[in-house]
Amino acid sequence: RGANLAGADLTGANLNKANLTGADFRKAILAGALLFEADAARANFSGADLRGAFMGSIRLTLAKLDGADLTLADLESARMNDASLANAVLNEANLRYAVLFRANLTNITAERTILTEASMRGANLSGAVLRFSDFFAADLSDADLTGADFSVAILLSAILLNANQTGTIFAGALMPDNTVHP
Repeated sequence: RGANLAGADLTGANLNKANLTGADFRKAILAGALLFEADAARANFSGADLRGAFMGSIRLTLAKLDGADLTLADLESARMNDASLANAVLNEANLRYAVLFRANLTNITAERTILTEASMRGANLSGAVLRFSDFFAADLSDADLTGADFSVAILLSAILLNANQTGTIFAGALMPDNTVHP
């Protein structure tokens, strides 16, 4: 709890169910680490290498993951309310059933990412690159999608109620109503 592990090499570390509340992991290497059901509320993972980390059901409320690399990370059922992931890389990550209520996802790159049934109400995805990602039945109500790129994404049954879609790119995307956007 509150540990300073900034810059540490924790490759493959087993931190399952650990209390990491408020810990500092800035620029730490956690590639392949196990963080299943860990409590990392208010932790700082800015610039961290979390490639391939198993983070299922992790609690990341109010956590900072700005600029983190989460390529191929498993964040299924993660709770990330009010978390900040600005400029993070989430390519081919699994965020199925994740809760990202009011999360800051500005300028993220999340290509071929699974966000099936994710709850992203009020999230800020402005400038995000989300090409080829799966948002089946995801809730994007009240989200800011300004300038986001959803090219060839799956949005079937997704909820876009009151989402700001100014300048959003949906080229070739499968839309909520089962039509393909031109």
